[in-house]
Amino acid sequence: MSQETISGYDIFLTLIDMLFLFVLPSEGRSLHVRHCQQPDDIEEAFNNLRNQLDLTVLSNTESTEIIPCPSQTLSHHGDPQRLRSTCPWIWEANTDNTRYPQKIYNARCICRKCIGSSTKYHCESIFTRVKVFRILNCVNGLLRYVQDEQRVSVGCTCAHKRTHHNS
Repeated sequence: MSQETISGYDIFLTLIDMLFLFVLPSEGRSLHVRHCQQPDDIEEAFNNLRNQLDLTVLSNTESTEIIPCPSQTLSHHGDPQRLRSTCPWIWEANTDNTRYPQKIYNARCICRKCIGSSTKYHCESIFTRVKVFRILNCVNGLLRYVQDEQRVSVGCTCAHKRTHHNS
């Protein structure tokens, strides 16, 4: 009889495949993972999970400084698109120690109404969902993760205000 060697990476991927239906731990619940370490291949597994998408929300290198809503759109050649928009935005870091990656950036609109438009229009966030890992538990000193999705804001757009119809 031959014994087949199973690597930690194989176990990790099998765990991810099998745990789609598990209930994720609540945010307030302690997972007792203080003495656990991330698997050496967590970044590789995460890159496989997100299919090599290079989303700014996952690896932002732009400035996250808070700026006031400008009175007119910026038009300088070097200004980033997020600041030249009629609904400019800044990036805000969201840190969660029970998630991999721990830091994700959300776009936050810096203006309530669209620059240069009538009061019928206002700025709204544009959302998408990104795949992340959530800590499930700790086994033999290594963190075990489950796949999850997180809703993130990726930009802002100028939209017609919603009207409320009385029924």
